[in-house]
Amino acid sequence: MSNIPVRPSSMMAGFGLELQEQLRTGMSPMMDEVQKEDDLRDVIFKSSREILRNNGKIAFAVRTGQTQDGVVEKMVADTSKMVSELLAKVGDDPDKRFGILSQSIQSFTETRMMQNFFESGTLSPPSVLQPCNDEEYLMASLGFAQQLSRYCVGRACENDTNSIGICRELILQLNEKMLQMDFRNGPLRRKYDGLKYALKNIEDVTYELSLLEGNGDSQGPPAKKARTEGEVSEGSTLIPAAELDAIKERLDTYDKLREGVIKDSRDVQKISKQAIFSIHRGNLSQSSKQLDAALVKAKAIMVVIDKHPQLRWGAFSNSLEEWAEGAVTLEWAQNGKVLSKEEVGDGILNNLEYIGALSDFTGEIGRMAVASASKRDIESVRKIQQAGVAISQNLMQINAGGKFTKKVEAVNTNLRKVEDIVYDLSMVQFGGKARNKAREEAPKDDSKGGDDEE
Repeated sequence: MSNIPVRPSSMMAGFGLELQEQLRTGMSPMMDEVQKEDDLRDVIFKSSREILRNNGKIAFAVRTGQTQDGVVEKMVADTSKMVSELLAKVGDDPDKRFGILSQSIQSFTETRMMQNFFESGTLSPPSVLQPCNDEEYLMASLGFAQQLSRYCVGRACENDTNSIGICRELILQLNEKMLQMDFRNGPLRRKYDGLKYALKNIEDVTYELSLLEGNGDSQGPPAKKARTEGEVSEGSTLIPAAELDAIKERLDTYDKLREGVIKDSRDVQKISKQAIFSIHRGNLSQSSKQLDAALVKAKAIMVVIDKHPQLRWGAFSNSLEEWAEGAVTLEWAQNGKVLSKEEVGDGILNNLEYIGALSDFTGEIGRMAVASASKRDIESVRKIQQAGVAISQNLMQINAGGKFTKKVEAVNTNLRKVEDIVYDLSMVQFGGKARNKAREEAPKDDSKGGDDEE
């Protein structure tokens, strides 16, 4: 007996090796695309950190009044150029703009609002603060209001009721506009809650100043002095009302489109799930019709998505993933083949949606493996096992990141379940062979029917 253990034998036969090579060839361009996206993500992260560092220096100078010698203006110009160059690399992809890049643009826009406020006494319009989109401008405006609240505390220490009155009037006007907007649950809604606290803080400061006793050089009661110094001329507008109204219209239009996309995406997902159930019931023709109907609805939604790419993420992307899962599962049930990304839906899928569909597909063929195991069809189960190994091996080469790391883990989990089924069937098979062999080798009883020997 050797002291060296036997190396594991490959579970991949001709079918598995061929599928593995097919998937490798089909996913090779996808791997290159994902790698480029990773490289761009690294550039975005590093550049955004640099923007935030520059903004920190500018914000400190603005808040402490150290804006002489044109140093701040130069830093603002350099940082604006950096933002523009970075956005040129990102392009129109809203997914890449989301996160630290959007956060850095918001912070920089907020600081520029503060800088311009000390020059004009008003909230700068978005046209002056480009590049920033509507949501970034609103987030920066709300952050700017909170900065004004802290600024008023400092001015109260100097009894500067005039500056406090300007801040109070500006925030009142901003709050009036914000109340007209319908913010859905999210970062913007949470940021808006801070506006109410900023206004309350300024009103508290104003009230407390009105209770102070007048100084020696005061003319009249302190309350009257606070009112006259803190007043803003009647009818003056301190916010860009027209541009905020335009933002509200765009947000309302976007929300209506978003609700429509979510509603229609539910139909795509529902029909796709029904198609997968039809496959497991063996009704492949019905499944094919259901998937075709779902694809028609998905292409109709794509008309809206092409104009508003940010609406793709969420409900619609999930519905496409569900539809692709059904299409790949149907092709497997009909022809024992795994469709490539290009073969699914006329190129309607992006990389991450295809990866998600392929991951969920391993769960569907795992259910097929259970059905085949109940018929003791170990060959079909082994074929499914090879498909799982080929998919797992190729997906592990793609660093998709995000939730798709869990998708790859799900592939390995589904593969282990199929491996357990192969093990159980093998034990049954070996047990049957052992029983048959024992039966064949058992000594025959020649005394059957005769007298027992004494």
